[in-house]
Amino acid sequence: MEIKSDLVVATNYAQALFQASDKLAGVEQALLDERTSLAGNSRAHEAVALAQTKAQEIARASQLVAAKIQAISQQLDQLDQTNAQQIGKGDLL
Repeated sequence: MEIKSDLVVATNYAQALFQASDKLAGVEQALLDERTSLAGNSRAHEAVALAQTKAQEIARASQLVAAKIQAISQQLDQLDQTNAQQIGKGDLL
């Protein structure tokens, strides 16, 4: 009897999340118009700064989720192997 979680699929999802978060974290900082003094510039600067901060927060959260997916899938894979060995020995029956 074989009990098996799909560690490969979980790892692929985790890697995709890591890659996406790396891309998000690697977004260049926006250039701000400091020369003109239009009424909306200060609000636009605040909005750009907030967007960059949120992008960094999302990137960190995505990396954390990806790391947890990998860790949990590895633990489940190990548990599956242990259970399969015990079933093979008749320990769980």
